[in-house]
Amino acid sequence: MKYKRIILFKDAVETLTFFSSQIAALFEERGGEVLRVSIPPSKEGDAALAAKAQRDIEEFHLPGATLLLTFNFIGLSGEPMLAVGPRTSIFRELRIPCVNILVDHPLYYYKQLFGAPRNMRILVTDRTHLAFLRRFYPHLAHVGFMPLAGTAAPETNEPVPYAGRKYDLVFPANYVSLDHINEKLDAAEPDYREFFQTVIDRLLTRTQTPLDVAFEDEILRELPGISIGDALSAMRGMLFIDLYVRSTFRAKIVSAIADAGIPILLVGKDWAQVPTRHPEAMTITGQVDTAECLGYMAQSRITLNVLPWFKDGSHDRIYSGMLNRSAVLTDFSPYLFETLKPGENVMNFDLNRIDEIPDIIGRALADPERTERIAGAGYEYARENDTWGNRFEFLEKYIDGENFDE
Repeated sequence: MKYKRIILFKDAVETLTFFSSQIAALFEERGGEVLRVSIPPSKEGDAALAAKAQRDIEEFHLPGATLLLTFNFIGLSGEPMLAVGPRTSIFRELRIPCVNILVDHPLYYYKQLFGAPRNMRILVTDRTHLAFLRRFYPHLAHVGFMPLAGTAAPETNEPVPYAGRKYDLVFPANYVSLDHINEKLDAAEPDYREFFQTVIDRLLTRTQTPLDVAFEDEILRELPGISIGDALSAMRGMLFIDLYVRSTFRAKIVSAIADAGIPILLVGKDWAQVPTRHPEAMTITGQVDTAECLGYMAQSRITLNVLPWFKDGSHDRIYSGMLNRSAVLTDFSPYLFETLKPGENVMNFDLNRIDEIPDIIGRALADPERTERIAGAGYEYARENDTWGNRFEFLEKYIDGENFDE
C-alpha cells in the first residue's frame, strides 16, 4: 500500500473497534504503522483526552503517507475532541485522506454525506446502498462496494469437533422490543401513523424491497413535488421502521424455532421479551463482545443469520459462522446467490416462509454427516474468499488505484 501510516478509531462502537483491530493487525504485519485513536462516548467532552488525541494525530501524520480509515463517519461527525475551531476537524486541517466504510444504510448519515468532501472514499456493504449514494449524492465521486468479512475465534487447540460441540443452534444478535418501537408509532398524529403503517406493511409482505425504495415510493405518493433534500430528511425520520421490521422478523423466526421445541442459544440482549410457548428452549447469554460471540459460534453446529434490511449484500455473521466451522442458515440476497451455494456450503430459508425454518433445522440436526459437510465446505469457501485478509487485499488495490487529491 502506498500509504505507510494509517489512523483508526477505537472505543466508540465495540463491533467497529473489532473490525478496525483486524485491519490494523494486517497493516502492521506488512510493515505499516498504526495510530489507534480512542473516542470513548462517555469522555467526549474531556479536554485533556481531546488535546492528547489531536497531539498524537499531528505527531503521527506524515504528509503523503498517512491515511484515515474509519467506519460509519466515526471521527468525522463533528466530535468535539477532534474539532479545530467551530467548522472543521483535525483531519481536514491536516488534509489527511480518508476511506470511510458504512456498515449501516447511508440514510443514517444523510447530513454527514451532504457535507462530505469530494475526495472522501466511501465503501458500502450492500449494492443497493451503492445505487442509493450514486443517485442522491452525485457530488461523491468515489463510492464502492465491499462486504464485511468473517473472523474465526481465537484457537489455542484444534477446532472443536463437530459432534462434540455444546450447542445445536446459535443466533448471535440483539433484539429490540416492538413495544418500545410502537411507542413512536402511537405518539404520531393519525395521518402519520397511517402513513408509517403503510410502509411497514409493504416491507413485511414484500421482503425483497430495499428500505429506501419503500420509503421514497410512499413519500412521493403523498408529496410528489418534494425536493431531494426534504425527501432525504423525511426518510431519515422514518428509520425507526428499519428497526421495527428487523425486530419483527427476528422475533417471528426465534418464536417459530422455540415453539417447535428446538433449543436455541441467543447471544444478545432482550430476547426474554420474545413470546414463545416453550421459553425453556431459549438460552440467553445477554450482551457479549465480538470475541466471545465468535467463541459461541465455534461451539455450535448451526449458526443462524437473519440479514439486516440489506437486499443485495451480506453480513459478517455468515462468514464468521463459516470460519468457525458451523453450518450457516440464512436468508439470501442476489449477492449471496452469486457467491454461495445453498445446500453445498450454506443453508438458506425464505423470509416469506418462516414456518419452514424449524423443519430445515430439524432435518439438518437429524443428518449430522451432511450438515458437517456443509459446515466444512463453508469453512473452505470463507477461508479462501471472506476473511479480513481478503478484504485487506481489496483495500490495498482500491487505495493504491485511487487519486486522493481529486
